[in-house]
Amino acid sequence: MSETHFHIECAKHDRRYEHTLDKIPPLKIKLENKVFKTTYKAVDMVTGAVQVERKWDLPVPQDVKSVIAYYTGRILKELNLFNMFADLYPIMEEYIRKKLFDHEVNLEDPRVLFQISEPELQDKLIKTFVDSLKDLAFTDREATIFDRIRLSDTQPFVWTKKVYQANKCIFNYVPSDNDLEVNFSEFLDSMNDVKAFSKLVQKIGFFIEYRDSQGNLRYYYPDFIIKMEDKYVIAETKGKEDIDVKYKDERAKLWCEDAKRLTGDNWIYVRVNENEFYKYRFDSFEELIQFFNSRHS
Repeated sequence: MSETHFHIECAKHDRRYEHTLDKIPPLKIKLENKVFKTTYKAVDMVTGAVQVERKWDLPVPQDVKSVIAYYTGRILKELNLFNMFADLYPIMEEYIRKKLFDHEVNLEDPRVLFQISEPELQDKLIKTFVDSLKDLAFTDREATIFDRIRLSDTQPFVWTKKVYQANKCIFNYVPSDNDLEVNFSEFLDSMNDVKAFSKLVQKIGFFIEYRDSQGNLRYYYPDFIIKMEDKYVIAETKGKEDIDVKYKDERAKLWCEDAKRLTGDNWIYVRVNENEFYKYRFDSFEELIQFFNSRHS
């Protein structure tokens, strides 16, 4: 229903391109006059005399474009952005030429090519871009209905983990990742106020984009969707909580708000913690929802 749209503001002949480049801090690396040779010496440990001495030319990458392309791909992978190569590549190229070193350089200078190929500089440059582009890579837009998923259109798939045979699931078995999901499926299947439910395996293709604790784009695959008489519920069963749980919760709640506004149907989100699920007895799914949402509000 709702999606996070994102783009890097850039264009080769657009003001936005320069604007983005300005937001990435310069590293001002000193361009070194390196001699691209290495020397091997074999020394007698007793006498200290040099037994063998040889010199080789160090291999230098032949194509600066391939190095820049490597940087671009690494950065996009770190940011979880796709189909953005043509946008980011010219920014990277211009940055290396104008801002990486302590003065503007010629990209055809072999010293530049040699230096940007060093692992230590690679890590520093990639980190600088990733840290700078985290915020630039996201643009909030009004949510729209992008696509609809019909569970009945899901093609048969192989499942090698646990399953539960439920009457209220569209699949012949509920695919489950662990015992908690099996027991939660059994609970849903037994509740009178649950009309239908399904585990949301990745095969279905439903996910919610969110930003994690580090500001990176990630994809959240909730565990279950449940249909009740008056609403739809996105449910997450959770054992051990990690640092990103609250970010997933917030994003899922926002998704439900958007879905409700766009479709007119009532959508809510609930996170079901393992310890409390086993500790208390719930006589209805609605009672469970109220219990957990009051704890996580």
